[in-house]
Amino acid sequence: MKVLVTGAAGFIGAQVVRQLRSRGDEVIALVRPGSPRPRLRDVADLRCAELVLEDGSALDRLLASTRPQAIIHLAWYANPSDYLDSSRNLESLHATVRLAERAFGASTQPPSTLRGW
Repeated sequence: MKVLVTGAAGFIGAQVVRQLRSRGDEVIALVRPGSPRPRLRDVADLRCAELVLEDGSALDRLLASTRPQAIIHLAWYANPSDYLDSSRNLESLHATVRLAERAFGASTQPPSTLRGW
């Protein structure tokens, strides 16, 4: 299965990427431009895509070119000092909605055949 993982360079994202690769899935790891990727260093045959979810046209191009069969969305604001009450959570929520809208819009499968993980 071809899977797009957002937040792939994070602690949880890297673990998910590893599990997907270990079972033979093709993974597109979505990371913010310039993000350090030490947690992904040992993952073989990993395709990384650098972009910010707020860039709708870049996201559209990525979805059209990769055509993932599933998306695991783990990108979110996670600064330990204020993640619980930061207004940046609202930005993450908006980015999540845009990702979902674009993913369903880019799909060639009818929504009834799309399934979760």
